[in-house]
Amino acid sequence: MIGDWEALRAQFDRAPYSRFLDMRVLALGPGYSKIGMTVPQSGRGWYGHIHRGVIMSLADQAFGTATNTLDPRYHYVAVQFGISFVAEATVGERLTAEAHVVYMEEGHGSTDILVHGADGRVMARASGAVLAIPR
Repeated sequence: MIGDWEALRAQFDRAPYSRFLDMRVLALGPGYSKIGMTVPQSGRGWYGHIHRGVIMSLADQAFGTATNTLDPRYHYVAVQFGISFVAEATVGERLTAEAHVVYMEEGHGSTDILVHGADGRVMARASGAVLAIPR
């Protein structure tokens, strides 16, 4: 397991895509992450609604950070990702995504992810599968 949580948090927060959407790690642990972001004005789609890709990006960030807390000998890369959107987000709303690795064995695993709105309601539910690649 990874031991230097602050260094790992900084690495995740410094990534260009993290900075692009201003996503920040709120909590990390073995097989767990919680990521937060505020929905930007630029996240609106052509009808004015929040583009689902913004919410999916947050879920994917939680997914990637949770899996990459497990074994520093590997990079864990997504091979499958599915998401169901259940509520609408608004510009300026604070969203969080929590990811829990539910299975990891012999180089592959799966993770469950929930995205919550500022009031705690579920915005999206996702799951993903990873493959471990030696560093």
